[in-house]
Amino acid sequence: KGCCCRGGASIAHVECLIELAVHSSESRNDWNDWWRCGVCKTGYTGSAGVALAVARVARAESLEEDNVERIYSKMCLRTALERKGRHSEIVQIDEEVLAACRARMGEDAQFTVTAAHNLAHSYVQVGRFAEAESLQLWVVSARVAKHGADHHTVLEARHSLGQIYRGLGQFSKAVAIHESVWEAEKRIVGADHSSALISGNDVAVTYLKLGQYSKAAALQEATVARAKRVYGGLHVFYIVMATNLIELHNMEGKFDAALGLYASMRDGLAELGPEHHAAIKAHWQCAVSHAHQGEYDKAAALQESLVVAAREAQGETHPNATRFLREHALVLIKLNRLDKAEEMLERARLAEKDVDDKHPRTLATLATQGQLLAKREQYPEAEATLRAARAGRAEILSDTHPLTLQTASYLADVLRQNDKLDEANSLHARTVAALRDGLGPDHPTVLCAQVKWAAALRDCGDVHDAANTVGNALASMEQVLGEAHPETIEAARLAASIASSTDLGGTGSDRSGSADEMDAVGGSHDGSKLPTDVGDHLEKAASADDQVKAQVALHQNPKMNRCPPTQ
Repeated sequence: KGCCCRGGASIAHVECLIELAVHSSESRNDWNDWWRCGVCKTGYTGSAGVALAVARVARAESLEEDNVERIYSKMCLRTALERKGRHSEIVQIDEEVLAACRARMGEDAQFTVTAAHNLAHSYVQVGRFAEAESLQLWVVSARVAKHGADHHTVLEARHSLGQIYRGLGQFSKAVAIHESVWEAEKRIVGADHSSALISGNDVAVTYLKLGQYSKAAALQEATVARAKRVYGGLHVFYIVMATNLIELHNMEGKFDAALGLYASMRDGLAELGPEHHAAIKAHWQCAVSHAHQGEYDKAAALQESLVVAAREAQGETHPNATRFLREHALVLIKLNRLDKAEEMLERARLAEKDVDDKHPRTLATLATQGQLLAKREQYPEAEATLRAARAGRAEILSDTHPLTLQTASYLADVLRQNDKLDEANSLHARTVAALRDGLGPDHPTVLCAQVKWAAALRDCGDVHDAANTVGNALASMEQVLGEAHPETIEAARLAASIASSTDLGGTGSDRSGSADEMDAVGGSHDGSKLPTDVGDHLEKAASADDQVKAQVALHQNPKMNRCPPTQ
């Protein structure tokens, strides 16, 4: 078409575009050239869009603070920065715009309400949810009063309010809002409209937060397929929704599916660039997949660079940034890099110092701290920490939420280490049964919990139950995780330990309730012997020792750790 917006080698000088926009606005009072191509009418994005917006703001600096052009130029700049994911730079702009709108146009003007909505959205992006809530409630009220409950601006405002409640950890309140907005948007604008797709995505994400993984996955798979058809694979909306599906696959234990979807997004992620918050989150979920597959070195290397990128993109206190610190600490614990893990958790605690103690984020940090204390063999401190984390999660999320149950599994293992065997065994039995009901018998979280329970059964003297429990878990782990996975190797070691240290010819413990507990998790209570291939398991565990020791030694000897972090 004679412009440089499409094609290969053509390049336009930003200075020339700015000169053209100045000429159009001054000679013809046409301001469109500031934000879109005058030939093909395509909106400018990326660095060119930001450069034009910055130039427009600079030209408006000489005008009065509440001049309409000065206000509008800043709103255009915030839009350009948002497309680049540079949310930490937008808050101050939005605060200035809202103050100017109130001074120039009044509290109830539509422009003022829009500016307030934008500011609340920006607060959400940098994790300032409490400030966002009060502002967004006012926006919803103002728009309902002016337009009625079903107006698209009201639905947009209510959708943002649902995101705020999710950020505050109030998931039940959030899902009620998201579901009602989604139903209204499908009815009014259709299921393929961008608003309906975004709302469907947020419903699925909130189901995930509630621990309803299967329900979330079914909805998100449909939403991602629809988004790809509507937007294509390069659009940021598709990238965001597909990344949420990757997270769901990770939570479901479908790690190959997660990595396969991530690989299919490479072109779209390259289009966004490495600094965009949506790209950073996608790369992070890739690292999480590798960690779940036992590739801790690979995961840690990816995470190190992404922790820095998240802080620079959204700030240290943003929920994504603190989540990355916490999840990076978990991988470091697996690698026995405990001092570095403590550093990550200390940064997370500092960033969350103004967040309520019962918020899901602070409880997650507390649970991770409990795991670190257990790894350091500080079992009394680990017990107190994990008890507090479990109680908080049970209160905020529910007794049967997968995260609550996972914390209970770690707590039960620490109770075993503290010689509280009866309590440990009872808690393990209830936890494994509940996890199986919620996640299914072959989920990695369930299998790892079964192995921990087997250790408690052994220490209680219930040798046959221990043998069956670890044997059943090990057989599934080899299929689900693979024989070389660190968790599979640990399970094989436990099975071998039971086989080599105990005479299994006698009867099992007559502990009351043991048969019922075994039936509850689908195990056999016969317990006359360990699996016949335990010798093979022992050999596999022994052969894997060198790999495990080398991985730990790599991080204990700084001179060996020469590979730079990759992204």
